[in-house]
Amino acid sequence: MAITAKKKNFKCSILTIGKNMIKSMNINRIDVPISSGLISIYKDHAPYISDIHFGKLMIYDENNNVINMYIEDGIVEVSKNTVSVLVKKAYYFDDLDLEEIKSKLETVSSQTFTAIEDIHRRDRNIHRLNFQLKLAEEIKNNL
Repeated sequence: MAITAKKKNFKCSILTIGKNMIKSMNINRIDVPISSGLISIYKDHAPYISDIHFGKLMIYDENNNVINMYIEDGIVEVSKNTVSVLVKKAYYFDDLDLEEIKSKLETVSSQTFTAIEDIHRRDRNIHRLNFQLKLAEEIKNNL
């Protein structure tokens, strides 16, 4: 009697707020940047929910090919072998525009504020843009 390998795939959906679904597919694994670090999710993962600030999302499809995305502000939920990632922004790495990111970074960095909330918001934006810049530069250097 032949032994067949048990499928390790499960369902994953990437959605953005106010826009259409970006991706819905069967995957082997997903690495999600959560507020406390990075979580790797496999089939039969325990139910889970967490917030997402920003970072590099890595999706391993059925053939173990990696799909890289930059995501920002949202939540990840795992339930019954389904992972749902709902975020404010999501970009494929190829869609990150190095010059546009540099321009935004220059604009945001030059802003001055006196209110502490505005200063914190600006600093978070600078941190996010620096992360995007690093990814965009890595992509450009690998071409």
